[in-house]
Amino acid sequence: MIGGSNQHLLFITHRPNNIDVIDLNTFQYLNIDNIKHNTLPVSENNRVSFHCFVSISKEKEKKMKNESEFLLMSRGETLLIRYDEKNKEFSYQTLSCISSLRDCNDYTFAYWNHSIFIFGGYDHK
Repeated sequence: MIGGSNQHLLFITHRPNNIDVIDLNTFQYLNIDNIKHNTLPVSENNRVSFHCFVSISKEKEKKMKNESEFLLMSRGETLLIRYDEKNKEFSYQTLSCISSLRDCNDYTFAYWNHSIFIFGGYDHK
């Protein structure tokens, strides 16, 4: 996802439970040692793959607060992720679980008009 006060940061979520940030102006990873809390607080069996990751920040709010907000849904777990650009720090809030997606893989999603639409999916059970 693209974020940051000037839309210059690329946020990448990946297995097993990480989030990375790349500065698109320099094409360099932001120094992980300087980024606080870049490990996603998900359950042990959640490997953050085949997941939904969307930006929910409003443009005006991002520039004023230097903060980007994302929603991550993976294996039925939902996280609100905030990135404070000034302090280079992630914060997380666990939201209510979507139990029907707990065992679901291979779905796609679309974010439109402040709503997330989920299509398809495969339950391995």
